[in-house]
Amino acid sequence: MKTGRKSGKPVRPGKPELLAPAGTAEAFFAAVEAGADAVYVGAPGFNARALARRFSWEEIAAMTDYAHRRGVRLYCAANSLVREDETAPAREMLHMIAGLGVDALIVQDMGLARLARQEFPDLRLHASTLACAVNSIRVGFLARQGFARVVLPRELSLDEIELIAAATGRRVELEVFVHGAMCYSYSGLCLFSSYQGGRSGLRGRCVQPCRRRFSWRSGGGGYLFSMKDLDASSLIHRLAAAGVGSFKIEGRMRSATYVETVVRAYRMILDAPAGDRKTLREAAGLLASAMGRPGNSGYLLGERSAGGLINWRSSGNTGIPLGRTMNSGRNVRLRLKTGIAAGDRLRLHREKSGERTSFTLRSLRCGGRETAEAPGGSEVVLPLPVAAAAGDSLYLVDRRGRGSGKKLAAGRFARKVEKVARAFSPGRTETRSRGRARRSPVGKNGLPLWVRLSRPDFLKEPLPKQVSKVVLPLPVSGRGPRLPRFGRGVDVVWSLPVVMDEERSMRVAEAVRLMLDRGQRHFMIAHPGQSAMFAGSGAVLYGDYTLNVLNSQAFAAMRDSGVQMCLAAVETDSENLAQLVRATGPAVGMVVYARVPLFTSRAVDGHLRYGRTFLSPKRESFELRRFEGMTVALPEEPFSLLDRRRELADMGVGFGLVDLRFHRSRRNILAALLSGRGSLRRRSRFNFDAALV
Repeated sequence: MKTGRKSGKPVRPGKPELLAPAGTAEAFFAAVEAGADAVYVGAPGFNARALARRFSWEEIAAMTDYAHRRGVRLYCAANSLVREDETAPAREMLHMIAGLGVDALIVQDMGLARLARQEFPDLRLHASTLACAVNSIRVGFLARQGFARVVLPRELSLDEIELIAAATGRRVELEVFVHGAMCYSYSGLCLFSSYQGGRSGLRGRCVQPCRRRFSWRSGGGGYLFSMKDLDASSLIHRLAAAGVGSFKIEGRMRSATYVETVVRAYRMILDAPAGDRKTLREAAGLLASAMGRPGNSGYLLGERSAGGLINWRSSGNTGIPLGRTMNSGRNVRLRLKTGIAAGDRLRLHREKSGERTSFTLRSLRCGGRETAEAPGGSEVVLPLPVAAAAGDSLYLVDRRGRGSGKKLAAGRFARKVEKVARAFSPGRTETRSRGRARRSPVGKNGLPLWVRLSRPDFLKEPLPKQVSKVVLPLPVSGRGPRLPRFGRGVDVVWSLPVVMDEERSMRVAEAVRLMLDRGQRHFMIAHPGQSAMFAGSGAVLYGDYTLNVLNSQAFAAMRDSGVQMCLAAVETDSENLAQLVRATGPAVGMVVYARVPLFTSRAVDGHLRYGRTFLSPKRESFELRRFEGMTVALPEEPFSLLDRRRELADMGVGFGLVDLRFHRSRRNILAALLSGRGSLRRRSRFNFDAALV
């Protein structure tokens, strides 16, 4: 089925777009009135800010109409990973987006993108920043996949952006974030929130563990991973000259006041001549009043030190600090650092746990009497929606009475929405799967195993007979090592790095050519774009769990790119894995043992202590390591399904991966793990026995 009109117009050459967020109708009106060229909102049920308010289809239709009558574009973000049981409603969502004339859809999940290309070819696609397109090879791949625009990760420098723009030419538009919150982990690689309770950041449910206070087991601690906000206001014209076509403001969880102020500041800068210092000073004053976190230029000027990127000594909350509570309970005393009034939005920050609660102040007492407002310096009593502890912090995050008073005329579009919805045909999406799942006959546990090592000589023991493949890191420097042998019937699979900047991607491409010349044919890719390095080579490609395959359409997209077998996303639960395997057959595998990197960050050194254990507010243990030039955070308890191998085989899973990269080498480690004599008592099931939210 093909439906929908041609939606969206490309940004005019030479005129960069100012793109604003809207998580509420008030923020939408504020963005348009402040001068945004385009506004992005969450698609109902499928956006990476799922904790924000959900718009109805009538509201989406009303915003599209309102924006178009004012020459403004409206984009919908459906940048959440999609479970197998969500593919049918996702297809319906695509139909509604296309039918209502939204200008573009922002997508992370390659399966969702495949569905859109096949059934709604006129729907304009933008690749989400969660697609982690850190180099021109990945950007070029996404352009060939039909994406009209790629949102680059926040971790890139201005020089790297310029190189990517030069390499990709006019094939695809480039969009960058210029203001707002920064994640500690690379875009699309954070599993911390998911690991700590199934609330996946890649599915829009992130509980922001990076904003919490952690302590070192050896003593000390702080807000170790809480990044400063991004403020690229002084670099806008340089970014435009580098080839960026759209400037994006982060903030679908922010207030209308924040959106209006920030959009107005960037509108001033874009409309002024480059280097206009008076305008920059005026814009800086506006941005300082927007109640964001302290900001800097992030990675754009080449900064990589955690000390320069992170406010590790303070909480990093958005808003203006009001003071600390003098007592515990739900009615707290504090001395105000700035004035407040009933109707203001406040946030309580619990210093011990890092948890935050936002609320509207309904009343306050000052001098023993109830009052509508109180000036800075006065001692007040505030009622809270939850109990606080003495010493917790309060922040002012929005002033009352700043909305425009406009309302979305959503009711006027009910008939249009109903008409579009009636035209939807459920149908059956074809994935060309390779047959039904089947049990594997290999080994007493019924599951073929692959073993992943950090180096060829890591193991001090012979491989068990159920091991069919050994995965090793691709050697990137020099002429490559002596090719290892692990016995008859065992293939060596060379894995590509998950993150490669522009310079390293060229070296990796050369290393791939070298290994192909040496007769190596088995490779594991960590990003869909890496498949482009093997075009026409005859190589056998496998997919790492970082491809984030949660549904059969995503697997089909990987197969379309030449991937023969693929690991499912490591954060999947058992129910979703079973549904995925039923749809794809045994070409899908599962990680069965690993210390999974939860953060993978470009921010290094500074206050970070590598090889040390850090503790969450709940005393959960993690280790910080330097890995491939990045910082990774590892759980002390490994993820393990080793005792569930028979269950996985009966489910139809094709193979299991035992990942030993972050283990210390010792004799018979693999035999101990497979026999159950290893540290299986201290292990995590991740989301496998729960439910991935």
